[in-house]
Amino acid sequence: MLRIKPYLGSKSTEDYLNKKAQKGYELESITSFGLFVPLRLDAYSFKKTLKTKRVYRVDSRKIKKEDFKEYQQIFMDDGWKYFKNNFANDEYNSDYIFYSEDSTKNQIFSDPESEKLRNKENAASSLYKGIFLFMVFLFFSIIFPAPLAGNNSTIIGFIFHNIYIIVAIFIIITSLIRYFKNR
Repeated sequence: MLRIKPYLGSKSTEDYLNKKAQKGYELESITSFGLFVPLRLDAYSFKKTLKTKRVYRVDSRKIKKEDFKEYQQIFMDDGWKYFKNNFANDEYNSDYIFYSEDSTKNQIFSDPESEKLRNKENAASSLYKGIFLFMVFLFFSIIFPAPLAGNNSTIIGFIFHNIYIIVAIFIIITSLIRYFKNR
């Protein structure tokens, strides 16, 4: 089964994978379709399985290539397996997916501060992407202004005409809330 969804951060990916696992689907691979840097769609490939106890955890941080084996070994020593078929990682996003068949395993973080740091870094990344989108959409709305008459004269017309800028502002606001919540 192939599913395509927008990338909304590592926590969102983790929640999505765990919902699929509870329904009896095992992740086979993830491939990224980057439209441009801030807009990324991920294609998830799942297969139906009888295992429903699998638990996924996602950690997103920048790991140096020479430190990766040690980083991976820390999780393996704790009973986690590294998911290798994640082809969505690039220079802007580094999600490391771990899984366990032991449903009692809840966390990959040893302390709440590590989890807060991950969430704060995700929020900062989303904030940068939101600001970038806002600037791009604002630039294009200035270069290619809409006619003053027409659908833009009602509130609904205004919203539909400026939906991209509104979405970018929404991303910025939610990212700021998540960032300050994890301080």
